[in-house]
Amino acid sequence: MHFGMTGWVHIQGERTAYTSYYNRAKDSPEEWPPRFWKFHLSTTCSPPIHAAFVDSRRFGRVRLVHCPGDKIRLHSPLVENGPDPLVDGDRFTEEYLGAWMRKKRVPVKALLLDQAVISGIGNWVADETLYQARLHPEQYSNTFSDEQISRLHRTIVSVCQTAVDKLAESDEFPDHWLFKHRHSTHKAEANQV
Repeated sequence: MHFGMTGWVHIQGERTAYTSYYNRAKDSPEEWPPRFWKFHLSTTCSPPIHAAFVDSRRFGRVRLVHCPGDKIRLHSPLVENGPDPLVDGDRFTEEYLGAWMRKKRVPVKALLLDQAVISGIGNWVADETLYQARLHPEQYSNTFSDEQISRLHRTIVSVCQTAVDKLAESDEFPDHWLFKHRHSTHKAEANQV
């Protein structure tokens, strides 16, 4: 499952990531399947569990693969992905990141967005990471010092862990994060970071 920009899994009656976001959209919690659903499934157990893949922008993808769950990442398209900063901490090391950065000659933001290098980093995570690490998004990856690579690695893990800990609930992100200011609805607030 690839969530795209707005995809998520809604489990009926359960709080999942984006539940609060969709509640603010005034969707009825009783409505099932929820608005923008792409597929839903129900279990046969008692009581049944209902889950739906929801994606308002339609960038998400679902692929069914017949294999044991612990082998899923050995199949395409996941096998082509780089390590996840949190799940694959044993692979996503400072040395791994440094090797890729020295091997490529691209702006660091482009490298962070390359799913073959690092899985799961999208636009706002890349921006937040670079902002928190105090690194310019257009600096070429092969020009980074060891200290900058170390700082970038630590910040990638920190930003991703914070987002996971907060269930990606943006209202819960730290006040000093760029994310809290980049989407401000008040023009005066938008220029204060």
